[in-house]
Amino acid sequence: MATPVQPFSIELKSEAGLPVLEMHGYFGQEAAARAREILVDLLAKGQTRIIFDFSPCKLINSPGVVGIMKLTMEIVEDFQGDLAITGLDNLKFTVLDMAGVFPMAQRATSRAEAIRLLKK
Repeated sequence: MATPVQPFSIELKSEAGLPVLEMHGYFGQEAAARAREILVDLLAKGQTRIIFDFSPCKLINSPGVVGIMKLTMEIVEDFQGDLAITGLDNLKFTVLDMAGVFPMAQRATSRAEAIRLLKK
């Protein structure tokens, strides 16, 4: 029996000239795939400083963590870009930290801080 797709959405916004991917709902494999579609388009346009905002995200499952790790590697290693991640509670931060997302990505406590980190 197939696992039902959990509701999610990703909104692409722009703040201070930086793309912000706002993750809503349940971040799993399907959300990671959608985030990658958006990311590929941004990277193709030369936008390599990116913010992920997980404030409206309820849960990140294991395939979602793997997806975030792959997205981080693509931005930071493949494109020598910068990624700031905000909106993480302690559990989400700990899981992503254990998965190796940090220190490749920068942790920000707010979207404003994420912008400051990427504008340096």
